[in-house]
Amino acid sequence: VDRIVERFDEIYHAQIFIVNAHSEFAVLAASTGEAGKNLLARGHRLKVGSVSVIGQVTDHRQPIVARDTTASDVHRRNEFLPETRAELAIPLQISERIIGALDVQSRYSDSFDESMINALGMLADQLTIAIENARLYTESQRFLSDLETNQQKLIQNRWAEYMLHQR
Repeated sequence: VDRIVERFDEIYHAQIFIVNAHSEFAVLAASTGEAGKNLLARGHRLKVGSVSVIGQVTDHRQPIVARDTTASDVHRRNEFLPETRAELAIPLQISERIIGALDVQSRYSDSFDESMINALGMLADQLTIAIENARLYTESQRFLSDLETNQQKLIQNRWAEYMLHQR
C-alpha cells in the first residue's frame, strides 16, 4: 500500500481489506500513514454488503468508484480520512471467491479515470495472487505441523504399547 501512494500522485491513502472466514466482514489488513495506524489499531472492519464502498465491492465483486464523495450514496466518511474527495475500491477475488478489496482514496474529486482503474485492477490481481499464495503457504505449514504432531503421538502410543507387551 505504501508503494501505491508513492507511485500514484492522485492517491493519498491506500488500504487492503481481507474478507473473514465467514464472509461476513471485510477486515482492514494494511493501511497507509497515521490514519492507517489508527484504523488498524482499532480493528477497523466493514460488513460485507453494507452501504459503504468496501461493503459494496465485497458484495457485488465489481470495482466501485465514488467520484465525488460529497454526492456519493456509497461512500461513508471516515474521521481519520476527512480529506477524501474520491474513493476507488477493487475486489480481490479468485474466480467467484472474494478474498478482499484494494481501496484507494484521493483528495480530489473525479481522480480515477479508466486508465488508472485498469492499472489498479491489474495491481489488485497481483495482490490477490500474493495474498492467496501466502494463505496457501500458511495453511500447508499448519497442515504439516499437525501431521508431524499426530505422527509423533502415534509413534509414542505404539512405542508405549510395545513396551507394555515386552513387560
